[in-house]
Amino acid sequence: MLGIEFVPSLNFDEDIANLKELLEFLKFDFIVIPDNPAEKITPNPLVCALKIENQLGIKTFPAIVGKNRSKEHFISMLYGAQYSGLSGIACVYGGEEISTMQMLQEAKKLNFDPIICTPNCLEEKLKNGANLCITQPIFKIDARQIYTHLNIKVLPNFMPIFTQETLRVLKNKAHQLGFEIELQDNDLFGSNLILLKNLIKGDYYLSILNLKKQLPHLRKLYTQLS
Repeated sequence: MLGIEFVPSLNFDEDIANLKELLEFLKFDFIVIPDNPAEKITPNPLVCALKIENQLGIKTFPAIVGKNRSKEHFISMLYGAQYSGLSGIACVYGGEEISTMQMLQEAKKLNFDPIICTPNCLEEKLKNGANLCITQPIFKIDARQIYTHLNIKVLPNFMPIFTQETLRVLKNKAHQLGFEIELQDNDLFGSNLILLKNLIKGDYYLSILNLKKQLPHLRKLYTQLS
């Protein structure tokens, strides 16, 4: 199983063209559309998920955060996803008015599958309805995280870094975000390749920061695997 995280732009046709180009060398099984990642305003994940799934025929799941949202607002978004025929949902980052566990409980009531979560407090999330886990991005060689004692699939998250600027930003946020970064500053491509070779031994998840900019690098990276 391979999932990807895709942040839509404001140009649907361009996004679809870029996703189709990605499919030429990487066959992914599902797409997750994040909800205002890094507090940056992005298009509504429900609308994007529905349009992309209809266009590509690939399961696409919106992520919904609870932060800065009321319980009623969150449930309304769940209803919208159900009404649209979207089968899965990602429930992340609870807020003051609705916790992550409550988010998962509400998604379970509506029979979403998968119900995606992050790995912190994973046993409790499993009890509250989660059935697929995606880790934080992994930048540490040999860092595949497996929770064999739990009845839930856990996908390690691969976020390739291709520029020194992006690496610098992530290193500044590493402690806050819980990252461990062991990429070689002087050989980012080689570090990405080694990490990817380790992750493709099983199911994993690919986080793409900017598909349009990263497409040439991703093509080169995955071509090196063949």
